[in-house]
Amino acid sequence: MPDERTRRLAAQFAVDRAQIDNRRMLGDDVARPRDVEHFAYFPTADAAQRAVEQLEKAGFAGSTYFSADRSSLMAVRSDAVDEESARAFVREVDAIVEANGGHYDGWGAPVVVARRPMVHIPDTPAEINWG
Repeated sequence: MPDERTRRLAAQFAVDRAQIDNRRMLGDDVARPRDVEHFAYFPTADAAQRAVEQLEKAGFAGSTYFSADRSSLMAVRSDAVDEESARAFVREVDAIVEANGGHYDGWGAPVVVARRPMVHIPDTPAEINWG
């Protein structure tokens, strides 16, 4: 029987698959890196700060936000958002969040549409309109 972390990651991966499918329908080039934001919640400010420090060692830029009943974390790093990349960064962030007593709440990123040339650039002299 799967443990709690395995069940939690499986649920997150299902959400990620739906998000990635939606991104592809929007024309997102999911293989192109972009800033990916990760969100997590912690019972204490100290736990959130420890997680930020560990995430920064892993190449993320992190910040914490505090309220009366919990602390929040946002960590950002440039990554692709294809399924393989998403699984890797979710595992990485979730492990750090869990080790510090937090709850990983998922990720978000802008849609990056495949680049298309603004003008046609001729490949041969025959394609050049000299008129």
